[in-house]
Amino acid sequence: MMIALSLLCALGCGISEEAAAAKDRESSKAAWALVLRVDGADVRIPLKVMNVLLFKDEEYAKQNPSVFQIEGSGVHLIGEIAAADNVDYGEHWERLVNKMLTIKASGEFHRDPVDSTITLPGAPEIAVTGGTMFIEKYTGKWSGSEGNKTISGKITIQLSHGRTLEGTFAVHAVTWGTMFTEKYTGKWSGSEGNKTISGKITIQLSHGRTLEGTFAVHAVTWG
Repeated sequence: MMIALSLLCALGCGISEEAAAAKDRESSKAAWALVLRVDGADVRIPLKVMNVLLFKDEEYAKQNPSVFQIEGSGVHLIGEIAAADNVDYGEHWERLVNKMLTIKASGEFHRDPVDSTITLPGAPEIAVTGGTMFIEKYTGKWSGSEGNKTISGKITIQLSHGRTLEGTFAVHAVTWGTMFTEKYTGKWSGSEGNKTISGKITIQLSHGRTLEGTFAVHAVTWG
């Protein structure tokens, strides 16, 4: 009996965190979708991820909204999370439950311009001019881009031709860190120069761990 239990433990207890996370991710992934009511029928659009950009400067984060970007099959949405509801580097997604997020027509995500758009079945891509996301639930154990943390709730989006669509959503939620530049030094430009920027950095690893520290790097521009 003891031998049997030992064998079972060797087979079952030895599963790595990566394998466990991958298994849970596949289970959660089935629910990641936007379901909109269109002309009396439910239209399901698979969602890939909701990326949330965090600020390293805590004082700045207290006064400014966090930006999120949702990616899916034929859908791109950008919006904001109120500063008071910032999930922070501890990934406190529970702070968003019973809170309203704002969808915007356009914005920037990590300095890249993003337009909110959606493509419905049998129709061309159309601009999204605004909307809201009401968070009802947060689930999942594993953080990071290969994790399974999920937020879900109700969504309303306004289209550029004036139509408003309502429905539900569930999406993989991931936070991304930033490099907060504190100092610039150096006199000489170019690849052989010594111009340097330095400051604080936060990075999230694929298995969910967050690392914080400092950096100093040679800064070079290219035309």
